[in-house]
Order: sequence, then C-alpha cells, then structure tokens
Amino acid sequence: MTTDASRLVACAAAVLATAVADAQRGSPDLTENWARRGCTGGQPCPFIPTQLPLKARAIGFIQAFDEALGPKYDCAPATMPSLVIDPYNFAMEQRSDRIVLTYEKDDIVRTIWLNGAGPKPTVYDLYWQGHSVGRYESGVLIVETTKFPFDPTGLDDMYNIPSSTQKRVVERYWREGDVLKADIVTEDPLFLTRPVQFQFEWQRTDAELVLPYACDPELAKQPLQFIPSKYQDPSFIALPALPSTPPSP
Repeated sequence: MTTDASRLVACAAAVLATAVADAQRGSPDLTENWARRGCTGGQPCPFIPTQLPLKARAIGFIQAFDEALGPKYDCAPATMPSLVIDPYNFAMEQRSDRIVLTYEKDDIVRTIWLNGAGPKPTVYDLYWQGHSVGRYESGVLIVETTKFPFDPTGLDDMYNIPSSTQKRVVERYWREGDVLKADIVTEDPLFLTRPVQFQFEWQRTDAELVLPYACDPELAKQPLQFIPSKYQDPSFIALPALPSTPPSP
C-alpha cells in the first residue's frame, strides 16, 4: 500500500470513529437487568380487539382463527409488540456496534444493530423477530424493527391478532433513575387502519435472569385438550362432481 493510500485509509477510519463517538455521546446507560412494572399512559395493554383500529381482514381472520393454529403451542417465541407485555424480565447489554436484549420469555435474544453494523437483509429475507436497527438521540434509544414474516398472532398472542410482512415496530427507551421507560408504536397497514401505541416501564433489578425458559413441545400443547376446536372435520370430503365430458375448447 502506498503512503497516500495508507493516509486515506487512516483518515477514513478516524472519520468513522469520530462519527461513532458522536452518535454514542448522547447514549443513556441502559445496561442492566430490568424487572417489569407494567403499562402506563392509559392505553390498553395487552391490546383489546374491540379498542384496536382493525381492518376488516383482521376482524375476519380473528373470527375464523382456530386456537390450535397458534404458533405458541409449538414453542414458537413471542414477537414484538406482545413480547414486551409478557410477565418476564429481560437484560440489556450495550456494545459499540449493537445492543443485545436477552429475555427470560422463550429464551429470546434480540440484536439491535448500531452505526450501520450487522447483516443487510435482501428483499427475500424475513426473520421471526424481525431485523432491528437502532440509534441514540438526546438520551433516548430508538429501535426500528421490520422484515417480519406473516404471523397469525403477531400483534397479540392472547387474542390471536395477526400481523403481516408490513409490520413495523418503533421502540423508544430512556432511563429515569432506576426506572426504564419505553414508548412503543406498531403499524401494519394490512391489518390496522392506523398505528397503535402504548408505554411500558421496568425497574432495575439485581436479580439474575431465570434461564433457560426451555419450552417443552409436548407440555406446550396440553392446554389444547381443554379448548374445543371451532371446526369439526367431516367423515369425508365431498368434492364437486366432475363433468362427464371435457369442456369444449
């Protein structure tokens, strides 16, 4: 490498380091274990279907949905935004290029990529927990998550409210003493007529996370034996009669 090229590389590295330092200068100290306190602000939490701005297709899906189809009965992890509402603690670890969120619930680990780090999803890439990127602004961590797959209970797994590949969740976290606060906005233009929002709080705790969650697929299915299906399978499927002669071209 020539001297000029070496200087250019060193200059670029210095500029990048300065940019990263500037971006993190307003970052709050959120690296703690956090115990849930609950929802604040008066919004329904968890969501109540009759109070959500649901589109007709969402209402139709909820009405047709059979409980046995819920992914949670096969140990599929909860997803945002309902993950926040579950009664479990979580830990936040801040690093230079990412933030790692470790949840007691379902052994979930989310990675929030900072400063352009991390994988660059293509149009074909979808992730159960979505793809999350974050930034700091004036003492607030802002996280935007997209690239979710279709999830039959992706907006709420208690009332079986679905979400589509267009779901987008924006989380804002800030700290007030030993309290972590969050404002969470979820939009999904295929199932919601407008975005929905709620606030949540956690208390700093010295308690270690209770891990692993270790979902047992057989135990997870047991509640279904007490939940009757909406549908009864016929003894046979009656297919439409086929024409005796092929149709004319």
